[in-house]
Amino acid sequence: MTGLTELDLSGNKIANLGPIKGLTKLTYLDLSSNHIVSLNEIASLTNLKTLNLNYNYISDVTPLSGLSSLETLTIGSNRIVDINGLSGLSSLSKLEIFDNQVVDITAISTLTSLRELNLSDNNIGDISSLGYLTGLTSLDLSVNSIQDISSLASLSQLRAINLYDNLISDTSALNSLGDLISIKLERNPIK
Repeated sequence: MTGLTELDLSGNKIANLGPIKGLTKLTYLDLSSNHIVSLNEIASLTNLKTLNLNYNYISDVTPLSGLSSLETLTIGSNRIVDINGLSGLSSLSKLEIFDNQVVDITAISTLTSLRELNLSDNNIGDISSLGYLTGLTSLDLSVNSIQDISSLASLSQLRAINLYDNLISDTSALNSLGDLISIKLERNPIK
């Protein structure tokens, strides 16, 4: 099985990733909806382009830091607080970290290849570092604690933005975003 390039093990009860450590030709791996806590064994899978880790018990993403070929990473509904381990994943075009406990998103300011970003349902207040991600076309920041969205004014390629359930009162930063076709601003104290 060492020649496998795609593997879907979603919806099982997997906790130990030892058996997949040697599958270094994998480009697609779906481990969503399992019982995974540690990602140490994934560090050797450097050919991965798509990795789905949604709905597990992961808190440390540092083992992913060497997966420089990753283009899509979905790691929602886990126990992640610190995302600094993702700062070197420069090939990422899609990143989903929804439903975690992330506060500081400075680490993703270097991910300038990102086109789709989902940071919904976290504890994020400061989004100033998102201003560097000028290639973003889709951004979901719903269910956070965001007040100031002025940094979004530089995201001229944005087509869809979800700011549902935040603390936003001033939306003037969105006025310069001429490509927007979808804006969600429900449940904000907009004046």
